[in-house]
Amino acid sequence: MFINDKESPDVALIEKNLASVTMPTEEEIERILAENYADAHAAEIAEYGIMPMPESAMLFHPEGILPGMGKKLWKKLKRLVCAVLNNDSVMSEIIKAVIDALEKILPGGRIIGWLIEKVVKYILGSGGIGRFCAV
Repeated sequence: MFINDKESPDVALIEKNLASVTMPTEEEIERILAENYADAHAAEIAEYGIMPMPESAMLFHPEGILPGMGKKLWKKLKRLVCAVLNNDSVMSEIIKAVIDALEKILPGGRIIGWLIEKVVKYILGSGGIGRFCAV
């Protein structure tokens, strides 16, 4: 389910799969980011053998995510991606920048693989990196 630092995402495969990915909405990406964060957080806790407190489980359960968490994660991801790309960036650079940004903001760098494809599809479908970063 997760891609982590032990398993690098295949940029060429992601690029190839983009044609079959449906164009997501910003709200969909925010929801997926929040869910990925919650799942990654739970996996990190479990990896260390810590049992989460019931109230912590409620906070990070996808239905009970802190209000606006996905929006804040999306804003941070945009800031990180836009800091390293420009109008001349090619698709493989965009994919790599998205992976690097997700690894920084998600607990343990645990990324649900198809999240990368959704984010890249959104960037390309919204007019490219120049327009994405201008907003």
